[in-house]
Amino acid sequence: MNINLTASMAQSLKAYVEKSITGAELSLSLSQNFEAAEGLDEKQQTTFRYYINFFEKEGDERYQDSNMYLK
Repeated sequence: MNINLTASMAQSLKAYVEKSITGAELSLSLSQNFEAAEGLDEKQQTTFRYYINFFEKEGDERYQDSNMYLK
């Protein structure tokens, strides 16, 4: 990944932690960064998809227990 993508993801994560954006918005940001990323190996792609899906399910409900999605 290039520096711009890394900075973009870091900014989105910071906004999420500061509760400026919801999980749904973070999921969208991660999806856009995933689309722009080049040269990811299969493990990295799987990790991206997991987090995109997790935060998409979280939606507007911030900081849900991760276990609620495993049930």
